[in-house]
Amino acid sequence: GDIEELTVAMKKFDETLDNVQLDIDNLYNVPLGNLIKQVDDNCPLSDEQTKYLREILEKRNYAIHKMWGAYGRRLKDPLVIKEMLRDLQDCEAYFRSASDWLWEQACLLNGISKEMR
Repeated sequence: GDIEELTVAMKKFDETLDNVQLDIDNLYNVPLGNLIKQVDDNCPLSDEQTKYLREILEKRNYAIHKMWGAYGRRLKDPLVIKEMLRDLQDCEAYFRSASDWLWEQACLLNGISKEMR
């Protein structure tokens, strides 16, 4: 009867949620460049959006992979430390701005108000 149908439906719903959670968990292990490609494959992006996402990727790669190499061996020099701190502050401001832009794009894509953040 109705109880059996509800039980089966709830079981399927729980299984679907488990699969969605696995998909979300797996995203943490996907390189950012691949995530951008997945977004573009599933929701075609404008040239401007694609260009900005690639710029974000380049900035992120610089901050994560190259910044310490650029400054690391010279950090005994206080002037180099000041230069690196300015560079880090610039990166922080850039990523804050990029985050705001990404939120706006997500809102536009999903037809929701930007104020929901």
